[in-house]
Amino acid sequence: MHKYFRKADLRNLLLVIIIPSLLYFHAYKSPFHLDDSITIVDRPRIEYFSMFFNEGDLLSNVFSVFQHRVFLQYSFALNYNFGGLNVIGYHLVNVIIHLMVSILIYFLVKEILACQSLNTYQGGKKQFQYSNKIPLLASLLFSVHPLQTESVTYISSRSSLAVTLFFVLSLFSFIKGSALFFKPLKEIKHKIYLVGYLFFGILFFLFGSGFKETIVVLPIIFFLYIMLFHSQQIRLSRKVLGSISPLIFFLLIHAAGFFIHSKEIDRLVTLYKTSEFQQKSIQETIVKLKEIKKKQHPFLNLFYFSTDKPNILTNIYHSIIKKWGTTFGTGKDSYSKKVYFLSELEIIVFYYLKLLFLPFNQSIFPDFPAFNIEHWKTLISALFVIVLLSTYCLSSNLRLISFSFFWYIVTIMPYTSFIPLTDLVSEHRTYLPNIGFFIAVSTGLATSLTSKKRLISLSFILAILVSASMLTLKRNFIWQSEISLWEDSVKKAPEHVKSINGLGASYIIAGKNDKARSVFQKGLNIDPFNHKFHINMGVLLKNDGNLDKAEEHFKLAALISKDYLAFINLGSIYLKKDLYFQGIQEFNKALRNKPNSYLAYFYLGNAYNDLKDYKKAIQHFEKSIELNPDYANAYNNLGYSYWNLGKYDEAYEWFVKAMDKQPEFPTSYLNIGNYFLIKGHQKQAEDFLNRYQEKLKNEKK
Repeated sequence: MHKYFRKADLRNLLLVIIIPSLLYFHAYKSPFHLDDSITIVDRPRIEYFSMFFNEGDLLSNVFSVFQHRVFLQYSFALNYNFGGLNVIGYHLVNVIIHLMVSILIYFLVKEILACQSLNTYQGGKKQFQYSNKIPLLASLLFSVHPLQTESVTYISSRSSLAVTLFFVLSLFSFIKGSALFFKPLKEIKHKIYLVGYLFFGILFFLFGSGFKETIVVLPIIFFLYIMLFHSQQIRLSRKVLGSISPLIFFLLIHAAGFFIHSKEIDRLVTLYKTSEFQQKSIQETIVKLKEIKKKQHPFLNLFYFSTDKPNILTNIYHSIIKKWGTTFGTGKDSYSKKVYFLSELEIIVFYYLKLLFLPFNQSIFPDFPAFNIEHWKTLISALFVIVLLSTYCLSSNLRLISFSFFWYIVTIMPYTSFIPLTDLVSEHRTYLPNIGFFIAVSTGLATSLTSKKRLISLSFILAILVSASMLTLKRNFIWQSEISLWEDSVKKAPEHVKSINGLGASYIIAGKNDKARSVFQKGLNIDPFNHKFHINMGVLLKNDGNLDKAEEHFKLAALISKDYLAFINLGSIYLKKDLYFQGIQEFNKALRNKPNSYLAYFYLGNAYNDLKDYKKAIQHFEKSIELNPDYANAYNNLGYSYWNLGKYDEAYEWFVKAMDKQPEFPTSYLNIGNYFLIKGHQKQAEDFLNRYQEKLKNEKK
C-alpha cells in the first residue's frame, strides 16, 4: 500500500464516491441530447468494431480514424455492444469516469503535497500542515459542483471526462517518475519503477489523445510542476521561467491562430449571410446563391465543395482551413476570429469563473454576447488583475496555488486559440481546467480550518458543499427530457438560434406541431438563413400536405448548407410528386455529403420500389440495415420488395424482424397478417390483424 495512504484516506474516498453517485442518480434517466444523435444513435456498432479489423492494412485503418477521436468512438461502440441504445449504460460509464477522476484528484494532490512538504522549508519548519484536508476538499468540490453537470450528464461530453481521466493519470505517472529521477537510485527496483512510470505516463497520454485533442497541453503542466517543485534540483530560476514560459506559449499559439485563415471563405460566408438577402423571397435567394456558387474560387471547388471520397487534402482543409477561417457562428451570431479570441478571454473571466463562484443561470447555450469595442476597458481591467495574481503567485512561496493557477490558464487555453469552435460558450470545456481552480480554493479553505475560528470555517465549507450539491441535483432534473432542457435554454437565451431550433425539434418529436411551427417561425424572424429552421419548417409543411412550400424551404436549406437532411427531405417531396428520378438525384447528393447515411439508402430503396425495380430496392434497403441495424422501417420495406417479387416467405422473415426491432410498429402486424391470409392460416391472420388495429389505436393516442 502507498506510504501516504491511511485509514482516513479510505473514509475520504468513500465520501468522494458516495456523494456524487447520489447526486447523479437522476442523470441515468436523461435521454440522448444534442450531438448524441450524430455520435451514437445514427452510428451503430458495426462501423466502430469493423474499423480495426477490416481486411487490409490495420495501421492504415487506425490512422485514418485517429483524427476522429477513435477511442471515444470505440467506447460508445462498447456501450452499444453490451446495451444497444439503452441510455442507462452510457450514463453509467460517464458517472464512473467522473468518480474515477475525482479519486485521482485526491491522490494527485496528495502526491504534490508530499513533494512540496519534503522540498519546502523555512527555518526548518514545514510550510504545509494541512495536507490531509486539501485532497478531500479538492475532490469533493470538483465532484459536486454544478458546473460539471453538463460534462457528466451529456453523454457526448465523455470526451471531456475521458481526456481528463487520462490527463491526470499521465501527469500522476510523470510526477511519480520525477520524484525518483531527482534522487540517487541505488536499487535496481527503483530504476525499474522510474522506467515504468515514464512508460505509463506516455501510454496514458496517447490514450487521452484518442479521446480529445486538448491533452496536448499536458507537457506544459508537467514542465510547470518541475519548475515549481524541483527548481532547486535542476537549478532553474522558478520566478523567471514561470513568468516567461506560459507567456511565450500563449503568444505563439495565438499568433498562429491570427495568421492561418482563408479570405476566400470569409468572402463567401459574408455573401451567404449578407443582409440584402433578408429582403428577398425564397426563390430570389435561391437564384442569388446559385450565382455565388458559379463565381466561387477554383480552390474552393477543389476542396470545400468536393463531393468525392475524403482524402488527405480534404481532411487537412476541413481540420485547419475551415476551422481557422475568420468567420464562426451562423446568421446574426457570426463573428471573426479576432472577435472569437477576445470573446473567449471575456468568457473565461466573466462567465466560467463567475459560475465557479456563483453557479446560477446555467444553460447549454448561454446568451453571452461576442466581444465589441465597448468591452475593452472591462476586459483590460480583468486581465490586469489576472497578471497581478500570476505575479503574486510566482513571487510567493505558495507553490501549490501557483501550480493550480497556471493549471487553469494553460488547460483552458486551447479553446481560446488553436481549437476555434462554432459556439462561444460550452460548460463542458471547463471540466479539465476546473481541477486547478478547486485545488487552489481547497488550499485556502484548508488553511482556514487551522485558525481559531475553525467551527465557523467548517460550517462555511459544509454550506458550500450542500449548496453546490442542491444546484447539481436541480440541474440534473432539467436534463430529464428534451423539452425541459430546451425550454430552460430558450428561457435564459430567447434569441439563441440553436436553442430555438432544439426546442422546435423537441416539440415535433412530442407531436406538438403547433408549438413547433410557432417556434420555427420565431427562429426564421431572427435568422432567415438558418438552414435547420428551413429544414424543420419544411418537414412541418410536408406533414400538412403543403408540398410546394416545403420544397422551397428544402431547396434553400440545401443551397445554404449542403446538409444531407435537406437533400433527403427534398427527395422525399419529389417521391410524393411521382418525380422518382429527381428524387433519386437528391438522395445521391445526400450520400455524397454523408456517405454512411442509412436514411438516404432507405429512401433510395423506396424510390426503386416505386419504379418496380425491386432488386435495386433490395440492395439499398440491405445497405440501410447494415448502417443502422435498429431501423425497423428498412426491414419492413425490404419485406415489401420481396413480397412484390412473389417471395412471400422471405418477405415474412423481414416483417418479423421489423416487428422484433420495433414491437409498437403497426405495419409489421398488418403485413404478417396478410402473409398468413395468403398461406391460408385464418386464425393466425386474424390474431395479427387484430393486434394491428390495437397498435394503430395506441399510435394515434
